[in-house]
Amino acid sequence: WYCGYPVDAILLTMPSLGYVATTSGAIHLANYYRDQLAETGIQEGAAGRAVHHALLPLSLATGTTAVGLATLAVSELVPIRMFGIFSAIGVVVSFLILVTLMPAALELFPPKLRVGRLAGSEGQDTDWRPMEDSTWWRVGEWITRHHALVTTACLLLMAGVGYGMTRVESSVQLMRLFSPRARIREDYRWLERKLGPLVPMEVIVRVDEGKCGLTFLERMELVGEIQQEIGRLDEVGSSLS
Repeated sequence: WYCGYPVDAILLTMPSLGYVATTSGAIHLANYYRDQLAETGIQEGAAGRAVHHALLPLSLATGTTAVGLATLAVSELVPIRMFGIFSAIGVVVSFLILVTLMPAALELFPPKLRVGRLAGSEGQDTDWRPMEDSTWWRVGEWITRHHALVTTACLLLMAGVGYGMTRVESSVQLMRLFSPRARIREDYRWLERKLGPLVPMEVIVRVDEGKCGLTFLERMELVGEIQQEIGRLDEVGSSLS
C-alpha cells in the first residue's frame, strides 16, 4: 500500500513465506534460550544471552534468504519481480521483530522449562544432555575428518546445480505443475483443441469524445481492424470484439 503497488495473486503468498521464515528463526532462538538455561541454570538474562549467541547464525540465515528472494527482481515477469522485492524486505523486517520482541517476551514472561545446570544434578529434574552426546555432533566430526571429500562433493553438486540454473525458464503456467499425463492437462488439451486457447487477454480501446472526430460507424470499423490485426498474431488462437 505504501509503495502504491496492488496486491496480486502471487503476492498473496508472501505473508505465508514471512510467517514460515520467522517461525523457523523463533524455533532456533528458543532452542538457544533453552540451552542457556540448561548450561547456567540462571533464568534472568537468559534471553539476552540467547540473542547474543544466536545473532550471527540467524543474521546469516536471514541475509541469505533475503538475497535469494531479491534475485527474483531480475525476472521479466512483474508479479514475480515484485514478490521477490517485497518478500526480501518482509524477511528482514520480521527478523528485526524477532530479535526484539521475542527476547522481551521471554524475559517478561519466562516459560517453565524442566532444565537444570547439569544433567542429573541433585534436586533438579532435567532432560538436557551435552551437545557431544547428540548424533549430529558425531556427523559433524565425520565431516571434519573427511573435509576434502565433503568439499569436493559439494563443489561438484554446486557445479551441477549451477549448470541447471542456466536452463531454468520463468513461467506462470499453472498446468506445468501437473504431471504430463494428469487428467486436468488432458482436459485442457481437449478444450484447446476443440475450442481454442484458454488464457484470455482483453484489449480495451478508449475513444476521447473531445479529440476524436470519428463517427460511431468509423469507431466500429477501427475496432474491427484492431481485432483482425490481433487475430493474425501467432500467439493468439482466436479473437472476438
